[in-house]
Amino acid sequence: MTRFASLVLVLAAAAVGLLAQEPADPQVRIGFVYSDGNLPGTLAAYKAILEERPELAEQVTLTFLTESMFDNVDAEEIAASDVVVLDTMNQQMLERFNVEHDIDLVDTVRQRGQVYAVGEGLLPREQYVSQGALYDETPRAFWAESGFNNQVGLLKFVLAQAGVAGLTIPDPEPSLSFGYYYPDDENGQVFGTWDAFTARRQQLGKARPGAPRVAVGFYKSSYYTGETALIDAVIAEVERQGAEAVPFFGYPDAVAAERMLLDEDGQSRADVVLSLLFRFAGPEASPILEGVDVPVINLISLYGRTEQEWRASATGLSMFEGTFQVAVPEVAGLVAPTVVGSQERVTDPDTGLSVVVRTPIPDRVRMAVQRGLRYAALGSKANRDKRVAIVFYNYPAGKANIGASYLNVAESLAVILRRLAEEGYDVGDSPMDGDELLDELLAKSTNVGSYAPGELQALVSRGSTVQIGMSDYNRWLDAFSPTLRQKVLDDWGPPESSQLMMVQGDAGPNFVIPALEYGNIALLPQPARGAGEDLEQLYHANDLAPPHQYMATYAWLRDGFRADAVIHVGTHGTLEWLDGKDIGLSADDASDALIADLPDIYIYNVDVVGEGLVARRRGMATLVDHMVPPFKKGGLYPELSLLSETISDYGERQADNPELALAYAERIRTQLIELGIAQDLSLEIDEPNSLTEETVHEVEEHLLLLRGQNIPYGLHTFGVTPDKEMRDSTIDAIVSIDRSLLPNTAQILADDMEARIVESGPRELDSLVRALRGGFVGTGGGGEPLRNPDAYPTGRNFFGIDPDKVPKPASWDLGVTLAQQMLADHVEQNGKYPEKVSFVIWGDEAPRGRPRVADLLSAGHPSGLGCARQGRGRRCDSPGTAEPTTRGHRDRQRRRGHVQQRHASDG
Repeated sequence: MTRFASLVLVLAAAAVGLLAQEPADPQVRIGFVYSDGNLPGTLAAYKAILEERPELAEQVTLTFLTESMFDNVDAEEIAASDVVVLDTMNQQMLERFNVEHDIDLVDTVRQRGQVYAVGEGLLPREQYVSQGALYDETPRAFWAESGFNNQVGLLKFVLAQAGVAGLTIPDPEPSLSFGYYYPDDENGQVFGTWDAFTARRQQLGKARPGAPRVAVGFYKSSYYTGETALIDAVIAEVERQGAEAVPFFGYPDAVAAERMLLDEDGQSRADVVLSLLFRFAGPEASPILEGVDVPVINLISLYGRTEQEWRASATGLSMFEGTFQVAVPEVAGLVAPTVVGSQERVTDPDTGLSVVVRTPIPDRVRMAVQRGLRYAALGSKANRDKRVAIVFYNYPAGKANIGASYLNVAESLAVILRRLAEEGYDVGDSPMDGDELLDELLAKSTNVGSYAPGELQALVSRGSTVQIGMSDYNRWLDAFSPTLRQKVLDDWGPPESSQLMMVQGDAGPNFVIPALEYGNIALLPQPARGAGEDLEQLYHANDLAPPHQYMATYAWLRDGFRADAVIHVGTHGTLEWLDGKDIGLSADDASDALIADLPDIYIYNVDVVGEGLVARRRGMATLVDHMVPPFKKGGLYPELSLLSETISDYGERQADNPELALAYAERIRTQLIELGIAQDLSLEIDEPNSLTEETVHEVEEHLLLLRGQNIPYGLHTFGVTPDKEMRDSTIDAIVSIDRSLLPNTAQILADDMEARIVESGPRELDSLVRALRGGFVGTGGGGEPLRNPDAYPTGRNFFGIDPDKVPKPASWDLGVTLAQQMLADHVEQNGKYPEKVSFVIWGDEAPRGRPRVADLLSAGHPSGLGCARQGRGRRCDSPGTAEPTTRGHRDRQRRRGHVQQRHASDG
C-alpha cells in the first residue's frame, strides 16, 4: 500500500529574512490536499508571486496535506484554511485523514471558507458538491492544463478568493496533449511539432548528426507540474555519452510513441526508447510499438521511497510498485527494468518550504543510458561486425548435461547459426549440423567440476579454451561495486585460491572459460554456480555470491570478447537467480551487475511463465518464447497441467497473499485426491488444511516424472515447425480439452491452432534476428497451449497477466467466502440485505492476486448466478454460452455474428 504522510508548512516573515521582527498574525490561510508531485510546481509558483508581492510572506500561510508527510499534519491548522484546493484523486487520503482526526475536513472548512474541487477522482461530482465543494471552471482549468503559468494563475485565484487584493489573475493557458520537451531554461520548453523541436535543439548547438538518437518518454504531468529533475538528468546523461536526446510525452503511451517517434515516411526518429511511460498499458500497446520497432527500456522512479530505503531493501520494489512499474509495462513489451529515480525530502533555501521531489540516482541513470545505447548500436552496426555470445546450459557440470527445458539445444544452436549466416553474421567455420556441433561442444565446451582436475587439463590441452589471468580478473573485479566485490571475496575467498575451473599457467593461476569462437560468434556454457556443495541448493541460492569463475566469464563477455549481445538458450539458467534484490535491482546485485549493459536475448519455453518473468526482471532479458514439444490426446496430461498451474499460483501467493495461498493449497489437496496422486505417493492429506510445503515439493518432483512420461515426441527445436503428424496430434489434444465445443466450433479451433503452430517456427527465428538488429519483439500471453491456446504463435516476449484466467478457481472460492461473510455481516447489523453493493477495485489488483469480490457480486453470486471456469475458459451460469476458447476463435465468432446481424436486418 502507498505510505501516506503530511506536513503543515507555514511561510512567515522568517522566509524572507525578517527574523529580527515579530511575525504578524497570518491573515490568509490556503490549504492544498494533493499528491507530492504537485509540490514543486506550487513552490515555483509561490516564489514567483513573492517576487511580485514580497509582502505576502507576512500575510499568507500555506498548508499542505500530501502523501509523504501525512503523519505530522496539524489537523486544526489545515481545518482553519480560508480556501482549500482538493484534488479529488486523493479521496482515499482525505478519508483516512478524516477518520484519524475525527473530522470532516471539507465540511469544516466550508463553515468559514471555500473548498475548490479539482481533478478527476473516484467519486462523482455530485458527491463533492453535496459536501459543499465548489466546481469552478477557472481553477479546474488551471489544474487540468497545469504548467508554470497555470500554477501561478491557480495560486493567485485562490489567494484572491481568500481576500488578497490587487492580484492580476491570468486566463488559463491550454497545454499540449502530445509534444516534445527540451530543458533549455529554468522551466524548459515544449514543442508541438518535430520541426520546432529540432530547430530549437540546433539553435542550442545540441544536434549531433549521425549520433544515436535516444527517445525519453514521460507523462506530460511531469513537465506541467515542474517535476523535471529526473528527466533533465536522463537527457543530460544521453548527451554526455555522445547521443541525441528526443524527449517526448503524451497519452495513451503507445499512441504517443507512434505519433512522436515516426516520421511522415513511417521511419523511426529514434534508435531506442528510455521510458517512464506505460504504467497503464494493455496488450494493445505492443502492436503499435512493433510499428515503431525499437527497443523500449523501462525506467523506474521509486514511489514514495528514498534512494537509501531502496538500497537497503531486500525486495527492491514493493508489491505495489512491482505491479504498475514492472508487470504492467511488460504487457506492452518494455524490457530491462532499471531504477533511476527516488523521492527525497528537501528544504527550499529561499522559502524554508520542505517538499518531496523526484530525484535522479546518478549511477543508475548512467547505467540506463548505457543500456539504451547498447541496444541502439544493434540497429546501426553491420551484422558482419556484430559479436554475439551464445550461452547454453551445462548443469550440473559434465559432458552429458547440455540441455534445457524441453529444448533440443544442439539442433537449436545449429538452426540459429545457419540463420545468422544467412543474415550476414560472421560465423566462421562453425558446424552447421546439430550432431557435429554437439560433438564439438561435448569435447571442447563444457564445465568441469573441481573434483576432476585431470579432465580440466585435458580440456585445456585441446587449445580451444579462453584463459583469464589474475591481473585481468582483478581489474574486472575491482570495476564492480565495492559491496558486490566484497561479498564475492567473503563467500569465496581470494581468487588465487579458487578451485573451480582454474589451471596453473606460466604467470600463475588462470580461470578457464570453455568458449568456442567461430568468427564473431562465441559458444559457451553458462558457468557453474559453485562447486563441492549441494548442487540443487547452489542452483537457486539467493544469498551466495557467484564464484570467481562465474564473475570472470560474464566480465570476459563484456570486456574480453566485447559482445554486442548475449543469447541465453533455453529454460532456465542461473544468472537471473543470483543473490540480490527480488526486483528493481542495483549495481550491488549480482544479476544486474553481471549482465550490466549487454542486451540479453533469452530463448524461453512458453510454458514456464513464472521463471521467464524472473529472467526478464532480474536478468534484463528480452524473451523470445518457443513451442513446447508436440503431445497427443488423452492420458493425464491436461489434468496434470491444471495441477501444475495451481501449484505455481500457490507459490506466487505465499509471499504476498497468505490467505489466498491457503485457498490454493486446498485446491491442490483436492486435485491430488481426485487424480489418485495422493494414494500413489501415500500422502496423508485427507483432512482440510493438511497440505504442507514439503508435500508440495514432493508432488512437484512427481509431476516432472509424470509429465515426462506423457510427452512422447521428445524435444522442440527452436525455429522449426513440427511436421503434419505431430501438429495434428497436438491440435487434437488441444481441441479435446473442451468437451463443450460443438463439431463446427471444434473445427474452427483446430484450423486456428494449425495456423498458429505453422506460424510459430519461422516467427521464433525472425524474432531472435529482429532483437539482434535492435528491433522490438512483440508480446503475448504465455502458458501451456493445452490450458491457453493463445500462447501460440510463439516467438513473442511473453507476459504474465492473462485476463481470461481471472478469477481463478481458488480466488473464486475465497471471493465467494468473503462475499457471503460481507452480506452476513450486513444482515446482522441492519436486519436485511443491502439493496446495492459497489466496489472500487484498482486495475493492479488482479495481477497482484487479490480476490475479486466485486467480480463475483457483479456477476450475481451468491444469489444464484455467476461465472465459473470450465475447461480452459469460463462459463456463465446465467443465460449464455461458454466463452470461446481462443482470441482467434472469438474474432471469427464476432465476425460471423456481424454477418448474421446484417442478414437479419436485411430480412
